[in-house]
Amino acid sequence: MKRVTTDKGTFCIRQAVKADLEYILPSWMQTYEKSPEFDQPGVVRDEYFRHTHLILDELLARASQAGSLYVCHEEGAPHIIRGYLCAEVFKKPYHVAYLHWVQVKGKQWGQGVASALLDTFKRDFDIQENQNILYTFSSKAMTLGKLSKLARSRYNLIYWPWFKFTSMEPGWEVG
Repeated sequence: MKRVTTDKGTFCIRQAVKADLEYILPSWMQTYEKSPEFDQPGVVRDEYFRHTHLILDELLARASQAGSLYVCHEEGAPHIIRGYLCAEVFKKPYHVAYLHWVQVKGKQWGQGVASALLDTFKRDFDIQENQNILYTFSSKAMTLGKLSKLARSRYNLIYWPWFKFTSMEPGWEVG
């Protein structure tokens, strides 16, 4: 467990464990259902969720193996999750950072949980201040004016949804 201090307080952050998936997967799916991506003409709900579930299973496994599936929890209570982040970095042939999802419980919004998770990810994977982070899943929170501008400017976030559908590292086609 790491203690991360930001301008909004001190946060307890650790790598996710298997038991955390009982919260992470359903909460991601439930929130994603309300996202702008889901609100498209012709989306067949059952098929969309079946395929999305398969994608999330793969992303969560890869992030967990790489050490980039984080949980922020209450002090002294690692089972009480405040938020989580799923990301990954591919170092070859480029140093590309992907943020697949960051989610914070509603009552925790505005308290710095997402920033603490993102700062931990950036520090652990040597992501420079001027480096872009490509995010692959959209949510209503990312489309809200103030939050969207702040997150995109502070963390250089660029929407890049196509990578969520592949398990191939960037540059696989040139080798």
